Amino acid sequence: MTSKPLGEQGFSLIELLIAITILSIGLFAVATMQTVAISNTAVSNRMMTATDLANQAMEDILCWDPSNAALNASAADSYANGIQVTGGGTFNITYTTTINTPAIGTTRVDIIVTEQTGGSGTNGPISPIRITGFRKVI
Repeated sequence: MTSKPLGEQGFSLIELLIAITILSIGLFAVATMQTVAISNTAVSNRMMTATDLANQAMEDILCWDPSNAALNASAADSYANGIQVTGGGTFNITYTTTINTPAIGTTRVDIIVTEQTGGSGTNGPISPIRITGFRKVI
């Protein structure tokens, strides 16, 4: 029987099992990180969609005819309900107008976009998106 030279004895079974366990923990951490990243990307997409809808509604309302009653009296109303965006969710848009705020002859317009369906996955609905604009009423 020949003996192996020193340094060429290889790994023991215990060393191999410890190495595989450490590698498995690392791979599990990477897989978990990937799941969280995908989930956060979906939430970010829904927030971006809601922000875009709020900006579109604000642009539309600020272009209304100056004689529009909503611009000349404080009011709260629904702008649109149940807007479905493919891959983005379903949203409701409401607006509030406040006359003579912050100055006389100015109408403040507040837009609130809420997610109706609560989104997909376990994240639930996003926080409401709120934007404010001002229009000089002549």
